[in-house]
Amino acid sequence: MLNALAEQPWAPLLVIGAYIVGGLVAFPVLLLIAATAAAFGPVLGFVYAAAGSLASAIVTYAVG
Repeated sequence: MLNALAEQPWAPLLVIGAYIVGGLVAFPVLLLIAATAAAFGPVLGFVYAAAGSLASAIVTYAVG
């Protein structure tokens, strides 16, 4: 299922959105990173996890 999601062109936006929502509800980021690496592989998984973590930090900081 994760591999089918990774093949979609909108998958990176969905991943970043999941990180933002996860940050707002205090979901463990380690699980998100593991799922991202499992779906996209180690290199793209790292890039998407870093982008998602950064986006989540910016949004949670802006919310206050």
